[in-house]
Amino acid sequence: AVARRLGLDEQRIREALACSYNVPVVRLLEQLGVATLLERLRNLGFRRLNERPEHYGLGLTLGAGEVSLLELTNAYRCLARRGSFSLPTYQLESEPPATRTLIPPGVSAILTHILSDAQARAAAFGLDNPLRFDFDCAVKTGTSKGYRDNWAVGFTPIYVVGCWVGNFDGTAMRGVSGIDGAGPIFHDIVEHLVQRDGGSPEFGLPPEVESRAICSLSGMSPGVQCPHRVSELFLKSSRSLSTCNFHRSIGGNAYTVYPPLYRNWALAQGIPQPPPEQASTRDITSIAYPDDGSHFRLDAHLRGQHQALHLKVVCPVGTRRVDWQIGNTLLRAEQAPFDQWWPLQVGSYQVQATAWTSHGAVASQPIHIHVHPGPQRGSSSSK
Repeated sequence: AVARRLGLDEQRIREALACSYNVPVVRLLEQLGVATLLERLRNLGFRRLNERPEHYGLGLTLGAGEVSLLELTNAYRCLARRGSFSLPTYQLESEPPATRTLIPPGVSAILTHILSDAQARAAAFGLDNPLRFDFDCAVKTGTSKGYRDNWAVGFTPIYVVGCWVGNFDGTAMRGVSGIDGAGPIFHDIVEHLVQRDGGSPEFGLPPEVESRAICSLSGMSPGVQCPHRVSELFLKSSRSLSTCNFHRSIGGNAYTVYPPLYRNWALAQGIPQPPPEQASTRDITSIAYPDDGSHFRLDAHLRGQHQALHLKVVCPVGTRRVDWQIGNTLLRAEQAPFDQWWPLQVGSYQVQATAWTSHGAVASQPIHIHVHPGPQRGSSSSK
């Protein structure tokens, strides 16, 4: 529901989370705000995240902040306990710590279901991988920039397990990711615990969660034209879904009509779109990427020709070419989807795209971007 409200329905949350796709979560954080995520992480016990939101930026959702394995594992313990959080204890005879609900039980159950869904994970990891079990187990892996270290954290209805793999001196490993490093260790530990216990119960779903049919492409309620339907979990209290408007019959022909942002891409991929007069696409030009006010930093370790900005545009139907004006530089794109690559150069720039159609020129609103020099060679950065 959150993703749909923010216009992120082109990638299902289930697939994005299960497959560890970065772009959807960065886009989501861009809409929610770094300060909101930082506050929630601190409530979950991440005490080392004590800098201001601008220190972390959007990279916070990808791990741009140092945390301990215990903090991370205890946060997953909150998810395993249907959103009930408490500080960890180290002695059985200790007084039970105070608890508080930080995640609604229904939301926790849906996230648990996603993280235990081997089919949703298959697109990125395949079906035969260390995260697959014959019993209910929710798990997530992560890999730091440059393969410096990786981790795997997850839980069954009984146990929560966290594994970290890396060199104690902080040097990078040789291409070892979470699925290859911490993943097999996590698998062996959990398998041992469940075999010792003689089995493991199922997660189950609370009464506030229900299954609904959706169109597999749009994520909306399926219409009569939708060729493929799947089931997805929702809170019963969430609003009803709109009927799918991707699949339509126009003039006796079946079309998969993508939103304006993806129309040029669809045409470039050979996916037929409705005739211009029936496409219901607004007669506007807008810059899809980058966003206004974006900041970029050059990497001193990469050659200049390998550092370019991918400019993306949404054009009116019938666009023949797009002129990109970046500062004093003019770039011309004459083929859909009319994207361009601009070599990054230090400075502040105004960017504008002008689409040319048979009716004349349609210019976008200008945006401003900033390019900063990167750290000098020999320095290091972490993610």
